[in-house]
Amino acid sequence: RTKLGRDNPFVGLACLNLGSTLREQRRLPEAEEWLLEGLRIFLLEGGEQSPMVASARVNLGSVCRDQGRLDEAIALYKKALRTINRLDAGGDMAGSKADVLANMGNTFARQNLHDRALESLQEAHDIYSRLPASAGDAEKVLSDMVLVLQDQ
Repeated sequence: RTKLGRDNPFVGLACLNLGSTLREQRRLPEAEEWLLEGLRIFLLEGGEQSPMVASARVNLGSVCRDQGRLDEAIALYKKALRTINRLDAGGDMAGSKADVLANMGNTFARQNLHDRALESLQEAHDIYSRLPASAGDAEKVLSDMVLVLQDQ
């Protein structure tokens, strides 16, 4: 860390990777700490225009969701979506957009906001359906929509 410099983007990427791994291991407070550090570095490096900022916010949103901090999760997902929408002039980030919408939809469902959940999940499904390598994601979103409808 000191050899590259504290704010080096490679350090930021390592922080995001470590945070994601810790989240997968359910070590959520540690994951959040590393993801916040990665976000800080990428905000310094590229500001709101960095796709890594969006990635960090999605992962932080998932940590918040996993901890039951659902309003924070939604706020982070919305910020990530705004960044993706700004960066996605050519549609290259459609898969990332659909992933965020699916996360938002599932978080809205946990808040019992069924209409908003279905709206986000439907939009995610529409995007996944247009992407050739995303058939499994489209199917998962449909399954999530069924669960939301059954929960109403």
